[in-house]
Amino acid sequence: MIVAVDGIEITDTTTFITALETVRVGDTVLLSAEDGQEYAVVAGETTTKQTRKGYLGVVPKDERVPERTGGLFAVFLATITWIEELFTWIFILSLGIGLANLLPLGPVDGGQMVRTLFNKLFGANGDKVWKRMSYVTLAVILVLLFVPMIKGFF
Repeated sequence: MIVAVDGIEITDTTTFITALETVRVGDTVLLSAEDGQEYAVVAGETTTKQTRKGYLGVVPKDERVPERTGGLFAVFLATITWIEELFTWIFILSLGIGLANLLPLGPVDGGQMVRTLFNKLFGANGDKVWKRMSYVTLAVILVLLFVPMIKGFF
């Protein structure tokens, strides 16, 4: 967070904008961060080019992080974050397992649905077509898994 511009203390958005009003293209501006570090930034041209005003690419924002960092609030926040991550992982895994179950491979539900469809469409040859489709699907999955791994070695 920027706390000073060219030695002028920044207390809110208005003082920040006021401190930058005199900056022109090519001017060097000294920005002081709240951790004590200082950054020398050269102002560039604005994208509108209607004015010779300098452009830093810094946007004022009036947001503060709550200062409550310890005690019961920290435990509550950590618990809520953990529960949120747990539900995120449960969602991702459930979606992945559900989609994998729909693949037209022999042992999974998607494969059995395709087998029933092919038996109705092709009669006695349905099982042969179904096996070929299962092999092709398996080959595609193996290629998608192993080709990136092999490319990573070279």
